[in-house]
Amino acid sequence: MKLEIISPINGKGLGRTYNAVEEGKELNETNYIELGLVVYKKDKAQRDLIVTVEATDSEQNKILAGAGNVTTLYKDNGQPKGVRYYPFHYEFKTPGIHNIKFTCEQSEIYVNLTAN
Repeated sequence: MKLEIISPINGKGLGRTYNAVEEGKELNETNYIELGLVVYKKDKAQRDLIVTVEATDSEQNKILAGAGNVTTLYKDNGQPKGVRYYPFHYEFKTPGIHNIKFTCEQSEIYVNLTAN
């Protein structure tokens, strides 16, 4: 089994500057991240598994049962391929390091992000 964290929505995923939302203020695009987890078995993206997501802000932890979302990944010499993924929306409510861990069966993968 192979797990891969992706940015399923352009401009709202990894590789950006993140800011904690100030209390009483509305969210903007720097206050959250949209992530996706692709779970591969024998090089095929799986859609009927249980994924657990644990984050620094435990109020946002989730259990995802099944992957209903589809996005296009460009792999294999830049050829587009539609894959199913497990979506996760996370809001940065405090400054500092935020850890997001995805677990499926006995496999896990995580990302560490810093919010100003």
